[in-house]
Formats: sequence, structure tokens, C-alpha cells
Amino acid sequence: MKFFIAFAALTALAVAVPVQKPINQDEAHLQAIIDAINSPHTDPATAALLEQQLESILGELKPIIDPSPALVDEAENINIGPALLDENEPISTDPALVEGNVPVSAPLVQVIINVNAKPAKPALKPEEIDNSPAIVPESPIIPDPINIGEPELPLKPDPINIGVPILPDLAINLPEELH
Repeated sequence: MKFFIAFAALTALAVAVPVQKPINQDEAHLQAIIDAINSPHTDPATAALLEQQLESILGELKPIIDPSPALVDEAENINIGPALLDENEPISTDPALVEGNVPVSAPLVQVIINVNAKPAKPALKPEEIDNSPAIVPESPIIPDPINIGEPELPLKPDPINIGVPILPDLAINLPEELH
């Protein structure tokens, strides 16, 4: 029974074909003309005729875009001057009304400057900088012993067993007949 199901599935896969989109006759006709033009077996004169036929078919499918200026039947008057408004809106020429002075309250920040006050401390005079080289007393260097402790010895690796090397076979010169 398993064999029958596997055989039926295999047969169904072998017979199945991918679904194709419906063939449009115009597209098939255009593709046939293009293939004939590009074929190396087509005579150049025949290819020129096929190109004219292709251009006529494409001309029927697409409207021709005319690069010349469009012609307008009715001429419209275009006013170049300023726009004229029918309604006149009165404009006030009186001076603008400004409210009276508003009394200012105390400022948020107040700065007090005391000009006649004597300084509490006398001003410091800057010291003169000595440009002579600095004298640094030499002190003896006393090395201190550093106790590192017992050093860990690395593990001794096992020797590597390389074995017998495999040498390549010698080149064989072929007879002249096989070259």
C-alpha cells in the first residue's frame, strides 16, 4: 500500500506542469516579430521590414507624443498689471493708540555697587618667578627585594609522534603518442 501511494505521488509530480498566465495574442505576435528581427538567420532587408511592422503596431498601441507646442483655440485675456479690487476697505491713518505708562515695581535683580568702601585685605603682590634651573637633591636608590613566591613550573608536554611521512609518487613521463 505504501508503494502504491508513493508511486501515485511520484506520478502526480511527474505529470504536473507549472501554471502559465493566459497568452495574450498581441504580446505573442510582438514577441514573434522581435525574435525574428534578432534571429541571425533573418535577411537584413526582411529585418528592416519587420522593424517597420513592429513600429506600426506599437504606434497603434500607444498614442504619439507630440513635442511641438499645444495650440489653444480660444485666446484668454491675461492681465499683466496689478490686481484690481472692487471693494475699497477704509484704512485708518490716525496714530496708533498706546496705553499709558505702567508703574514699574521693584526689579527682580538688584545690584549694589559700593564705590567708596576700603578693601578689607590688602591686595597681594604677585611673586617674581625665578628662571634659574631647579636644584633637586639626589637621594640614594635602595632596591627592595620583592618576594614573588614559588614559581609554577609549566606542564611538560608529551612528545609528538609524527609517524612515517607519505612521499608523493614520482612523475611519470607519458609517451609522445599520448600528448
